[in-house]
Amino acid sequence: MDMNSVTVDDIQGEMQAGLLKHIQSDDFFSIATYPTSTFTITSVKEISPTSLEITGDLTIKGTSNPTTFIATVDETGNTFSAPIVIDRTLWDIKFRSLKFFSDVADKAIEDDISFDVSLIVQ
Repeated sequence: MDMNSVTVDDIQGEMQAGLLKHIQSDDFFSIATYPTSTFTITSVKEISPTSLEITGDLTIKGTSNPTTFIATVDETGNTFSAPIVIDRTLWDIKFRSLKFFSDVADKAIEDDISFDVSLIVQ
């Protein structure tokens, strides 16, 4: 996964650009040091004709953790899409996490990060 393709979609303007720069920094994804992340599939289980449970090892910033998600196939049968939610602290992304910094109070940042992922079968 090209970490330079990470976007911020829930805000616009200058705040969006500033947040994206911060997400790319060492406080979060350290993209200059870790420009790619990987997901290595370890198992696939059919849930229905249009959905799969996919399990694998997600590596971000050099740290791997097992991750499972449900992917839905599109009408072509070639693209599987899934929302994935991870606890960022498992990948050493601790900035303003209440798990590590009790003094951040109302400046705390949610530990869960959401991704929209597409897997294209060729």
